Amino acid sequence: MAVAANLCAGAIGTETDGSIMCPSSATCTVGIKPTVGLVSQAGIIPISHSQDTAGPIARTVADAAIILGAISESDHRGELGSEKKGDICSLYIDNLSLDGLKGVRLGIVRDPYDFGTRVNAIFDDAIANMAYLGATAVDPVEVQNVDELLHNEMEVLLYEFKASINIYLASHDHPAGMSCLSDIISYNEENSSAVMKYFGQELFIMAEEKGDLDSKSYLEAKTENMRLAGEEGLNLALQQHKLDALVVPTGGLPWVVDVLNGDCSSGHSCRPAAVSGYPSISVPAGYVGGLPVGISFIGQPYQEAELIKLAFAYEQSTNVRRPPEFLKEVSI
Repeated sequence: MAVAANLCAGAIGTETDGSIMCPSSATCTVGIKPTVGLVSQAGIIPISHSQDTAGPIARTVADAAIILGAISESDHRGELGSEKKGDICSLYIDNLSLDGLKGVRLGIVRDPYDFGTRVNAIFDDAIANMAYLGATAVDPVEVQNVDELLHNEMEVLLYEFKASINIYLASHDHPAGMSCLSDIISYNEENSSAVMKYFGQELFIMAEEKGDLDSKSYLEAKTENMRLAGEEGLNLALQQHKLDALVVPTGGLPWVVDVLNGDCSSGHSCRPAAVSGYPSISVPAGYVGGLPVGISFIGQPYQEAELIKLAFAYEQSTNVRRPPEFLKEVSI
């Protein structure tokens, strides 16, 4: 395992809502968004302590699993932690098997994640492949409350960003003279021609207007969203159908960067797992006109080992990934 660890290739990303999963899908790589708490938040420039987590983005499931083993917190590894006292890089890869999908129950989540007929066709092919490998596909499975999460999530993020960035700046000796969020806002206003050439700081201002973390509106929004996304969302779907994992398209096709008009993304499926803190893995599933498409496996908290097993079996049966290219054009 030590040799494998030395040969693995990948990077570490940070996610609040989609920032590991979406780039992985768009670049035909494997991304693991761990259970919030499995990986330390120390050193991460914060947005939300409820949702922020670091996680690997790598070429393969095995590479991502090795990295996750190296960065995960020992007191959150459960039974795996007591089994592995030496080579922590092998923590999540000892049970990787080509038969990892045999006998499992997978919930296929379609609504409201319709990213177009071409992405749907790739998703259908992935489901058929997993069934061929021995999985039982429960199709479709509905995850409740998806549309209700956005408002409260934004409320929580604004409150937590203000509190967390102030703590972060203080703990780093006020870098560049910035001691709090209001200092950053003032700096940006004074240097707007250089630092806000293409965008403003509306979210910073909205966050600065929020109160403390003991505010009733914050506490109610956080409690409500955790319930809707977790207990009455993902957990309900997993338990109700006795599922090992949920499977969903990670998102739509990659898009061209447009700094003037903003993103033209067709969306993603990351919010329920992000808000609830549940783990998810994005794996390459196919291409549309040369543009990558990923699918996600979502499971119960601290079930990364199980999700990695499923993702590995799917990955190895399809071998979708190919080295990235600098395409001059795509035909879709």
